[in-house]
Amino acid sequence: AVCPGHNFQLGWFMMRTKCFDFLTLGEKEKYISFGEMIIKSTLKKDTLIDMETKGFPESINPLTNEIHSSSRSWWEHAEVINALTFLDDTYLPLLASHLDYFENTFVDYEYGGEYATVDAFGRPESNFKGGLGKANYHTIEMLKLVMTR
Repeated sequence: AVCPGHNFQLGWFMMRTKCFDFLTLGEKEKYISFGEMIIKSTLKKDTLIDMETKGFPESINPLTNEIHSSSRSWWEHAEVINALTFLDDTYLPLLASHLDYFENTFVDYEYGGEYATVDAFGRPESNFKGGLGKANYHTIEMLKLVMTR
């Protein structure tokens, strides 16, 4: 089983290679194209059809699309938001829906932080919060700020 978040993370990282000075233009184009293909093909997975409104499962068998864990992880949803920022403007509605889902599902407005996981219905599975080692939530906050200005 794989975590879709890793696919999104790899995709946006590959697309970010356009900033790497040590690569040739041809290498950058190859990596950017590969990253875009990873993101778009992950978005097309049958098990991710409800992504716009209910998030996506934490763990999926990539060969059968069987869901191994229906929990939703905050860090994976942060990664899809990062990935969508690298795609063209036709993905802006999907990006906006993911930002809303992230804010309305993972953010603990009473005590702060983001719940590490929620169930398929968006209910926190525990009071554990997303770990600092994966804390890219500042990027998500800034993206929301930029998009609403």
